[in-house]
Amino acid sequence: MKQIAPVFGGINLEDISAPRCFEIERRLRTELNIPVMHDDQHGTATVVLAGLINALKLRKLKKEEARVLVNGVGAAGTAIVRMLVGYGFKNIILSDSNGIMFKGREKMNYELQIENLEVSVDNKKILKGINLKVKKGEIAVLMGPNGSGKSTLAYTIMGHPKYKVDTGKIVYKGKNVLEMKPDERAKLGIFLSFQYPSEISGVTLSNFLRTSHKSIKNIKISVMDFRKLLKEKMQMLKLNEKFADRFLNEGFSGGEKKKAEILQLAILEPSLALLDETDSGLDIDALKIVSEGVNTVKSSHKDMSILLITHYQRILNYIKPDKVYVMLHGKIAMEGGNELVKELEAKGYDWVKEKVEPKVRLKLIE
Repeated sequence: MKQIAPVFGGINLEDISAPRCFEIERRLRTELNIPVMHDDQHGTATVVLAGLINALKLRKLKKEEARVLVNGVGAAGTAIVRMLVGYGFKNIILSDSNGIMFKGREKMNYELQIENLEVSVDNKKILKGINLKVKKGEIAVLMGPNGSGKSTLAYTIMGHPKYKVDTGKIVYKGKNVLEMKPDERAKLGIFLSFQYPSEISGVTLSNFLRTSHKSIKNIKISVMDFRKLLKEKMQMLKLNEKFADRFLNEGFSGGEKKKAEILQLAILEPSLALLDETDSGLDIDALKIVSEGVNTVKSSHKDMSILLITHYQRILNYIKPDKVYVMLHGKIAMEGGNELVKELEAKGYDWVKEKVEPKVRLKLIE
């Protein structure tokens, strides 16, 4: 077997300092016409690609014949795979401890990956080692009793400054979102609907949505064109057009506030929707309408991922999850498919506690 020297264009690939990475990038672009992808892990990915090109030359192989195995589904692993796919490698396998996440030129399964996340609020530990994954196009549900840490997780993903990340990581689309500001996360495609939306007097729902659309999408759109888009989305959600002319959430019923949130979801078209207790405060009729709205938006955007947070089972009669997580005391206590919802409905959260919490038996010794 030939020894593969870790050298590309006279640069030792074992030296991955930033100047070296940028020099490798320059040579990839100018000498080989290879598109270089810039993200948080671009240096690592560039070095790997350069090393593979060197190895192919020494072995006299074509990139179509090469089989590449990438272990670890972190930001670096994702960046490496994206760059290899962009250059034309076809036989790529990305895997972690749970198995193969990506094979060939398929799209990567998991878009949101949360690993060993610990979060504190006012020096009090709330999340205690959360591990959670959501696939592209998947509806995942996070259930648990009040005070278990569900909303804390949603706000942490979105970047609320009140929540301090002590350890762990949140990776979305291959990027470490913990290094991003809330508006950058929103532009990346993350959307959070609030459990208790704020009232803003003097700002119409229509103007708020147009401003949000312009900021998130970074697209110039005329007032007339936006009104046309808004009308289309409101018709899709079966909302009265006059609804958009009211001040944002001012005087809205609980159901109307949640409808406004779903309208925002439809307008912004995020790739990841965090729905924090969308069913909170809704009567049965409003619950059906809001659930239908979520399903309608999801059906028109198949690749949209949803993390639905709730402690009630009733909304899941209308929105069917692919994956169910149960949180207790700041930890994921149980996970499963849609069948887990029925067990929780029948047995309650005490059943989960009995299964995961150690039983302590005391014996009196005389």
